Amino acid sequence: MPVVNEGEAGMLGAIFAQLWPQRRVAAGNALGEGYGEHNEEAIVKTEGPMPNFWVALLPIVLVISLFVVVSVPAGMTGSASGGLSLAPIPDDARRLATEPVLAH
Repeated sequence: MPVVNEGEAGMLGAIFAQLWPQRRVAAGNALGEGYGEHNEEAIVKTEGPMPNFWVALLPIVLVISLFVVVSVPAGMTGSASGGLSLAPIPDDARRLATEPVLAH
């Protein structure tokens, strides 16, 4: 029987994720560590018109789409080369995907 269940483990992880960085920041501040003083006026502002939002979003959409198309393994889509296909998944591929693997 596990000592903690999944919900408790998730809660412990969330608490740790909040407390650990705070502890490290406090330790660094106590030692005088930090990023120093910065002049906020040195930020360069873009002059001229900004690109269209949809044009700027296009590279992100293309990269994600290409990743999805390339990452689908062969045999899972009905095509021998992999990639996305509108063909139904063959029964033998569906069977292989749902069968338990037996260890020898």
